[in-house]
This record gives sequence, C-alpha cells and structure tokens, in this order.
Amino acid sequence: NSKKVNAIDLDTLDIIPNETKEFTMLPEKTVIKDVMYNEFTDTFAILGSEDGKVYNLYFVNSNAELIKTTQVNGWNGSIKSLNGNNDYLYVAYSGDGKNNINFLVYDYEGNFIKNATIASDIMPTENFNTQAITEYKGMIVLVGLGWSTNSGGFVYYVNMK
Repeated sequence: NSKKVNAIDLDTLDIIPNETKEFTMLPEKTVIKDVMYNEFTDTFAILGSEDGKVYNLYFVNSNAELIKTTQVNGWNGSIKSLNGNNDYLYVAYSGDGKNNINFLVYDYEGNFIKNATIASDIMPTENFNTQAITEYKGMIVLVGLGWSTNSGGFVYYVNMK
C-alpha cells in the first residue's frame, strides 16, 4: 500500500526525477488508484479506497495537509480512473449494462457536478464499457473496451476548444 506517486512530464511522458510525492496523510488502509494535480490551486486530488468498494476523493495542499475528503457517489460497477484539467475532475466507471463512456464530474472543491455519458453512433452499443478517460493537450481522450462481436480497444477524442 505504497502512497508514493511519481510525477510525469506531460510533453514527454517521462518520469520527472526527484519529484516523487508521498501521501502519508491519507487513512492508513487507503490504496491510491489515481492522482491529479491542479497547478493553479497547487492542490492534489487523489482517488483512493480503503476496501475497493467505497471510493473517496482526497484533496491535499502543497504542504501535504488533507484539506477535504469527498465520497464518490452515483456510480454502479467498477471505478476505472481519475483524470481532468485545472477546472474539473473526471472519475471514469464501467459496469454491467453500461455500454457507453461513463464518468462523474467533480470540481477541485469536492463538489459533484454531474454524471455524464458519452455515446455515439460509431461506438458499439453492446458488450462495451469505459476503461479510461484522460485529457491531453486540450483533448479529452476516451478509451473503451469491446468484446464479443466488437472486440478490442476503442479510442475516441473530444477537442476542447
């Protein structure tokens, strides 16, 4: 249950030497699933769980102080990832009967904004679910997995102009 996280350079996708953060202020049994950093507020958002069933967003300032804990609600299935930008956090999830890209939106104050679903006529309509959602250079990148007649990975992007 290491609470150490490496920093990644978003332009090169390389690990930044000597930029490891350790989040020991989290509850002892917390397993970190994902971490986001807001450069404007100098705040970390950490998605974690103590039991793999109940997930929380932990907000930590640059002095390694826990500011707030928000329980992640409104999903049914499996939490996949946390990503976002300096305005919003996206918690991707999948589950039985969810054949689209599904995610919860929070702000950096821990406020729930909405439960969002992205569907398209080019996406499979069955045997498909969310694996990840991320932002890269102004685009939202959505990753889905299909099986059965639609087997394989699917990558979609939304340009955030």
